[in-house]
Amino acid sequence: MLNLKRFPRDVRYGLGLLLTGWAGHFVFLSLVFVVGQETPENKIVYQQVAIAAVLGYFLYLGKKWARVLCLLCNSLIIVLYLSFGVLFWTSHPPMRLLALGVVGCFAAATYFLMTRQAKMFYAGPVEQPGTETDR
Repeated sequence: MLNLKRFPRDVRYGLGLLLTGWAGHFVFLSLVFVVGQETPENKIVYQQVAIAAVLGYFLYLGKKWARVLCLLCNSLIIVLYLSFGVLFWTSHPPMRLLALGVVGCFAAATYFLMTRQAKMFYAGPVEQPGTETDR
């Protein structure tokens, strides 16, 4: 069972918003293929699910590198979905709103994962001389 109480409030919010953003991404991806009347390649969908799951797993474990990678990926996703929002601005208003919703989720998740609480949580305990951590 997931023990979210061990995370600071900002980290919990960030993880929840990431989950919501990824769900929005997959809904958007599905709708793009419905609008385009094509079927997506399963390989693309499975790769994205795998990336999201692995990154989420290591974020849950509290790995510092996973937070940094997540922030980098979030910035790329925000730029991508801002582009989608512009692309669908007049042609498909519901898609535009969904794209901007995904931007909002990933932007808010990025904010919460950049707070002092999140930084301290992912930095781990302060090392004593002669000790080693795996974070």
